[in-house]
Amino acid sequence: MNPCADASGRVNHAHVVTHDVTDWRTAQAALKEAKQSAEAANRAKSTFLANMSHEIRTPMNAILGYTQLLRRELGQYPDQRHALEAIGRSGDHLLTLIDDVLEMSRIEAGRIELHPSTFNFHALLHDLETMFRLRTNSKGVELVTDIDSNVPQYVVADESRVRQILVNLVGNAVKFTDRGRITICASALTTPQGDGCMIQVDIEDTGCGIDPGDWDSIFESFEQAGPTAQRRGGTGLGLPISRSFARLMDGDITVSSEPGKGSRFQFEMRAGFGDPSLVESRDSARFVKRLHPRYGEQRVLVIDDRQTNRDLLCRLLEKVGFKTRAAEDGERGVRAFVDWKPQIVLVDLVMPVMNGRDAIGKMRAAQSGRPACIIAVTASTLEDERAAVLAQGADAFLRKPFRENDLFELIRIHGNVEFDYEHEVMETTGPDPIASADLARRALRHLPVGVRHKLRNAIVTGSIDEAYGIAEDVRESAPGLAALISQRAEEFALHNLEALFPDEEDDQ
Repeated sequence: MNPCADASGRVNHAHVVTHDVTDWRTAQAALKEAKQSAEAANRAKSTFLANMSHEIRTPMNAILGYTQLLRRELGQYPDQRHALEAIGRSGDHLLTLIDDVLEMSRIEAGRIELHPSTFNFHALLHDLETMFRLRTNSKGVELVTDIDSNVPQYVVADESRVRQILVNLVGNAVKFTDRGRITICASALTTPQGDGCMIQVDIEDTGCGIDPGDWDSIFESFEQAGPTAQRRGGTGLGLPISRSFARLMDGDITVSSEPGKGSRFQFEMRAGFGDPSLVESRDSARFVKRLHPRYGEQRVLVIDDRQTNRDLLCRLLEKVGFKTRAAEDGERGVRAFVDWKPQIVLVDLVMPVMNGRDAIGKMRAAQSGRPACIIAVTASTLEDERAAVLAQGADAFLRKPFRENDLFELIRIHGNVEFDYEHEVMETTGPDPIASADLARRALRHLPVGVRHKLRNAIVTGSIDEAYGIAEDVRESAPGLAALISQRAEEFALHNLEALFPDEEDDQ
């Protein structure tokens, strides 16, 4: 018998409706509960990743910070400079992996925003070519940049995101191309409104290629395609993050490829037309030598609960002529601020007794005369914190680990001081690897057969220690080759050395 029918067999429609409404409400309640659980899990994941990032960035600040400090003290010796640069590159690589995971977490939570500004797009593309020129030349791969005449030189877009996308795409092309050519081609189509255009950048290579069945999966998190993908490293997050950024800019990233012949990645984005007068002149080669003498005594108060961070900042600032004093928590920092009256304050945010945000508020309330320059220096990666700290009274926000040039530039802008600069000359041991790729190939051909076999085995197995040993063994007889092997080992890029071997090596 139908449970919704009475004794005469007639259907009770009121009961049917009530039953359906009850089921609907139950389903809605279950859906709401599932949504709340998912949101809670997402918040917990984001909090965990942010906390882990903070804990990792804090010691990395000391590692990279003291590396920069030692470059000032010991950098005139080529061997020491070479070692310090290797530490710096390895630290940067680790931070890139951390940032990739954080970026993906923000994307999944829908918390990524664009920050457009006017910048020189042509200069960015040429910087990109310069950045990868060393690696492509060492592999014997041709790198060409072609910018169509219709591409505006100055555009309005999120420069940081555009650079991140292009570095990822070109970096992948370099990673998976051992012979032939890589081309970066930019073109544009003016929008009907005339206030901007769609810019298209094609990165085409003659590398190993991607199977059509993997074209979609490479844009999924933690996925890598190709038989050598794992050996060549990476997190598998670069392409998913880059595509998310491209779509935020009303564009996309697509791929076409043929295994064994190469790949073509097409990046599109919408950009406004930029005003050249809004672009500040920047000289990335400038190296701060000292505070300009005309400013007299400039006092900097460093407030941080970790002695390593306090010592690092004080030593770095004293090297260029500042007078420093340090405090280990916000409360002591406020007292020192009132008593010593510094012109500049560098303050951490997470501290015992009194945190940095409260300390900034109290220092602003206690100041008299000319306002001090207050810069928050923190390992926090939360975007919300930046806005809150600036609203509290800070002039600027600097993340750890920081580059000394970024710190000095913030002090220059907000502290109203100027520096004396010198152009830094980058030295390397042995011949310049850019010019020595052909020499390295010739030197390799003159090595004993056993040494060549050992090197090839180190490349195939990815043995960093074995590669270093080979470099030391051949340093006297083939210094250029030794420098190239050492550099690739430091970059965890031994596979790039495969280009030194001819297709059919004759070891007889």
